[in-house]
Amino acid sequence: AFSAAVSYALKVLGNQRVIFGSEYPLQDPRVEVVKIRCLDLEPETLHAVVKGNIERLLTKRGLA
Repeated sequence: AFSAAVSYALKVLGNQRVIFGSEYPLQDPRVEVVKIRCLDLEPETLHAVVKGNIERLLTKRGLA
């Protein structure tokens, strides 16, 4: 279910519009990181989803 949801989001939205979230405090962030790494995403897509997109958004808003 997790991999299908992420794959669908990436297909529909593109890798520049998906942001990783850990669901903290409901989920252990370490487990969620393992899940995203297990998807075997292309390195540039993984970077965008776990770091690049949120950095770009926060910088654009003057929050980073």
